[in-house]
Amino acid sequence: MQLALVFSGPGRIVRDRTCGDLRGMQSRRGVKGETMSKLSARLPVLLSMLVAAAACTGGSQYAYADCTGTAPNFECSGSSGAQTIKADNATVETLPGFSVSATDKTALAISGKGQVSFSDANASSLTSVLETALSVSSTGNDGSTPGGVDVTTNGSLSGGIGIDATNYGTGALSIDALGAIEGTSGNGITALNRNANGGALSIVSQETVVAKRTGISATNYGTGPLTIDAGAGVSGETGIQAVNRGSGTLTVDTHGPVSGTLYNGITATSYGTDLSITTEDAISGAITGIKASNFGLGSTRIETGGTVDGLSAHGIEAINENANSNSLTVITKGAVTASQTGISATNHGKGPLTVQTMSAVSGETGIDAASEGAGSLSIDTGGTVTGTSSNGITAETYGTDLSVTTKDTVTGARAGIAATNYGTGTLTIDTRGDVTGTSGSGIQASNTAGTDLSVSTAGGTTVSGQTGLIANNGGSGALNLDIAGNIEGTAAEGISAANSGTTSTISTQSGSSVRGATTGMRTVHDGSGALALDIAGTLEGLGGEGLYATSSGPEAIALNTTGNISGTTDGVYLGHGGGGAINVDIGSGSIVSSSGTGADDFAIETSGGRTNLVVKGTLNGGAGGAAKFDRSEINAFSDRMELHPTAAVTGKVLAGPGIDTLAFAGGGHGTFDLDDIDTGDRTKQFQEFEIFQIDSGTWSFDGTTPYTFTLNGGTLKGTGTFGELISNGGTISLGNSIGSMTINGDLTLSRGSVFEVEVDANGRNDTAIVNGAVNLTGATLRVLAKKGSYRTRTNYTIIQNDGSDAVNGKFAKLETNYAFLTPSVVYDGGDGNDVVLTLLRTVVPTTTGGSGGGGGASGPGGVTYLSFCSVAETKNQCNVAEGLDAFPADNALFYSALTQTEEGAREAFNALSGEIHATVAGTLVDDSRYAREAVMGRLMQANHRGGALGSSGPIVASYGNQAMMLGGLDLYDGKALLDAPAPLAFWTQGFGAWGDFGGNKNAASADRNLGGFISGMDADVGDSWRVGVATGASFSDVSVDQRYSTANVQSYYLGGYAGGMAGDFALRGGGLWAWSEVDTSRAVVFPGFYERQNASYDADTGQLFGEVAYPTQMGGFDLEPFAGLAYVSVESGSFKEKGGAEASLRGKDVSQDVGYTSLGLRAAKTVMWGNTAVTPHVEAAWLHAFNDVTPDASLAFATTGTGFDVSGVPLAEDSALLDAGLDFAVSDRLSAGFSYSGQFADNVSDNAVKGRLTWLFN
Repeated sequence: MQLALVFSGPGRIVRDRTCGDLRGMQSRRGVKGETMSKLSARLPVLLSMLVAAAACTGGSQYAYADCTGTAPNFECSGSSGAQTIKADNATVETLPGFSVSATDKTALAISGKGQVSFSDANASSLTSVLETALSVSSTGNDGSTPGGVDVTTNGSLSGGIGIDATNYGTGALSIDALGAIEGTSGNGITALNRNANGGALSIVSQETVVAKRTGISATNYGTGPLTIDAGAGVSGETGIQAVNRGSGTLTVDTHGPVSGTLYNGITATSYGTDLSITTEDAISGAITGIKASNFGLGSTRIETGGTVDGLSAHGIEAINENANSNSLTVITKGAVTASQTGISATNHGKGPLTVQTMSAVSGETGIDAASEGAGSLSIDTGGTVTGTSSNGITAETYGTDLSVTTKDTVTGARAGIAATNYGTGTLTIDTRGDVTGTSGSGIQASNTAGTDLSVSTAGGTTVSGQTGLIANNGGSGALNLDIAGNIEGTAAEGISAANSGTTSTISTQSGSSVRGATTGMRTVHDGSGALALDIAGTLEGLGGEGLYATSSGPEAIALNTTGNISGTTDGVYLGHGGGGAINVDIGSGSIVSSSGTGADDFAIETSGGRTNLVVKGTLNGGAGGAAKFDRSEINAFSDRMELHPTAAVTGKVLAGPGIDTLAFAGGGHGTFDLDDIDTGDRTKQFQEFEIFQIDSGTWSFDGTTPYTFTLNGGTLKGTGTFGELISNGGTISLGNSIGSMTINGDLTLSRGSVFEVEVDANGRNDTAIVNGAVNLTGATLRVLAKKGSYRTRTNYTIIQNDGSDAVNGKFAKLETNYAFLTPSVVYDGGDGNDVVLTLLRTVVPTTTGGSGGGGGASGPGGVTYLSFCSVAETKNQCNVAEGLDAFPADNALFYSALTQTEEGAREAFNALSGEIHATVAGTLVDDSRYAREAVMGRLMQANHRGGALGSSGPIVASYGNQAMMLGGLDLYDGKALLDAPAPLAFWTQGFGAWGDFGGNKNAASADRNLGGFISGMDADVGDSWRVGVATGASFSDVSVDQRYSTANVQSYYLGGYAGGMAGDFALRGGGLWAWSEVDTSRAVVFPGFYERQNASYDADTGQLFGEVAYPTQMGGFDLEPFAGLAYVSVESGSFKEKGGAEASLRGKDVSQDVGYTSLGLRAAKTVMWGNTAVTPHVEAAWLHAFNDVTPDASLAFATTGTGFDVSGVPLAEDSALLDAGLDFAVSDRLSAGFSYSGQFADNVSDNAVKGRLTWLFN
């Protein structure tokens, strides 16, 4: 049975005194129908209340109740002292003006079974100096009604404890604090959800929460989630403490600063599932900033948006304690500082551990992360990381993969980064900022039982420590190091690497640097795969080897370097204990023993394997020499050293006791002194090599060697002396230019080999002096004849054999670089066993003989020689070549052409052609257009006086009439002239043009620059006709760059014109004659020949032209469609060039007749711009050329009179003409204008600018 006691009147209140107001107590109602008359059993209680009432006499003050209502609903108003409400399922609400101020009692205490609620929407103030400001508790379930607590405050609360909420029921506990909360001697907010079957616990604070002890303390034993959302600052000895002992999640969100002045800023402990902490502002703790411990089965996530500071321990400490828990994630956006560890994260669970930072992290250890469960570990830092007394980053995993990525500097008093994988996965480190380990390693990476280990460093960064980088892979996978930055070992190695897995690959990028106080790089490879070293940067050992590498595996060691490796002892030491090969390729870089003074100090030293050393760069040895291969008599490896033309080797090379090869290969041209080779003489540079061969490249050998050289490819040149020379597909090019080579043994040229000799017109040639047998079994003889005038037969001894040895076999093929000369060889010349070469003019096989047909040129005795035209590729080339074919055999120019290669011959034909003379004629035809357009423009202007189209003509000075001002606003009606005719007008127009005339497969391109003017005077004849005369001059430069030719042309014009109206049509026409002076200059240049030729001659250009137009208007525009016709004839005079004696030309009188038709449209419109009349105008037309559009010239060689025709660059047959300009009236007597004119076709681009000025006279 329950009894609900209420007070009539103001309400049920216990004042903050020893006595309360009990007047008017009555049985308002009972529980389960009971009344006061049935409560005889409770009389002692009632009596005690009466006694208490009797005791309140005298000075006692009786307060009026502030909370009224009928249970379970109460309303609180007014102001009073401490108040207590006890009612099951109590719902307490405030009215405006309610406040409580108490001293040593709880200001407002509400309790009862069931759902107990307090709601303040009126900013009520609750204050208790020593006790709790607001206490709300549910003592348990009320029958079927779950016990729960719901608190909403809107005003400020201050007490020893600000809010104390407890729920023993199975319902939820919720606190929504909208005002400031203060706990002066205890917690700001205390919340306890005690029932193991309880629901959620939720705390929301909108304003600051300040406490002596804990700002917000929440403990949940229920099954629901525990949630804290702090919207403003929270502070206390502990800022926030959240404990979830139930099975739900724990979530802490803070939006303001949180500080723990004696303990932690935030402490969160969960035995449920997920734990999540999210902050947006600064977090600080006297011990740890944020501490999160998850003993449950879920995941843990911490994400900070502001700074985090742990003054005496960690900045962030996060741990997943349960082996069956999931992931642990720490993400920081603000700086994290700590006395001990900036971020400490440990995951015992099966999920991944992730640490991601975006700002600085610092502490004795910057970041300490350990995955001790089955998951992976990933660290990604975006800001600096500093370990003031230990490592910058410590990372360990017993799970799977471990990865560390840094994007800013990492500094550790010990190691910069120390990462160890004890698990089954990979270890990856990627640094993009500097890493420093002051008393330890810059990076220390160890994979004890995993798979691959990979470390990469970015360009422009530095990793430094006593050892710069330590990488030990004890796992089953590969070791990969990719160094793009700088590695510095201040007390030991720059890089120390070991691998017992599979392959090892170490690469340094171009621009990188690895330097060690002892050895630059030391690597021990015990893996089952190959050891690959690719050095493109600088590698330096300041107290030992630049590179020290050993392998005990079965695969090869491969070193490729385009960088620079140096050591104070050996530059490089490579040792193989597994018997595999040692392959070294020194590219464009170098290997140097920089200060090696010991007898065993070499640029490179190898042992334990067959060495294949390729040298393209620099090998600079110490006191011992440049290179030393394995010297063990037991191994007796067959080593190989390959020199390229770019190689520079300083110091001795000591080959091993096996059969060793010195090979020459590569592209380019190298030189070598044969005196540096000896198998037994210790003073020689290259010692104990037995096989000498050329594999590729071009090599010049001087000096003497008794050994056999074999050519497997490439080219051997020089004047050296060999013991025996064998070519198995290579090229022997005797001498350096013309010279001799000596073979003291046999000379053998196998099939596919080339024997190359140079000869000149003076009878000198390359020679092989052979003191043994000569074996020519299918080789090719290639003859390189120098420039010169060769006689009919000249003998050259190319192989001079000794008197007793035979010449075996013959050349299978004879080649020459000349297009018109053929080598002939005898093998029993000289003293009977010499090989003798004769050059003869190439003969074309013929059965009829002597006619010169079929691509041949007639020779004596009916012989037909290969004609010059046979190698020509254009008509001009062939015409010139046929002229040369008719030259006498003793002519110097003929011999210059005869001794050309095919390409040289074509250059000669082009140079001799005189093509400029034909091209100039074509430009004279094309340039006639500018004079013609000036005259036609004046006639159009005269037709359109006062109209817009009348502005686009030339400069006009009018006598006695001002009506011809440009830009007049009166518009032409298309039928009669608007203005009265001027008695006499003088006009002029200037023009400047630059044109490109594209060549074709015959003639070369030409450029032309032109400037000039046309002036005239005209008068009216009859009612609508105008007749006048014109004169002018122009100057042009023509260049044909591919033929090294130029021309200067000066032209002078005289002509007449007439125009007028015939009904609705305008008729215009005229004629002009031009006298031109042409000066040409050309350089005749081809291999072995140079002359300069000049010529001067006259040319005349006559032209007749006309057009019909239909002037009209449309939409305010003056329009004029038109059609035109022109005929141009150019007559060029004869000439004889002056200059060199051999290549001068004569020219005959030639003519060129070209017709033009045109069809187009003109448009103009006059507008006012302020007080100025402005006329834009445009003309577009199609121009078609016909008849002699390709200019020709008839020329002849001056020395022989042999003639030929040549064509110049063709004119455009169809092109577009465009003219656009702007004219404006400066005054009533002065007008100005300018325009652009262009001609565009497939092979022609001609641009011009015209200027006009009109001045009207009286």
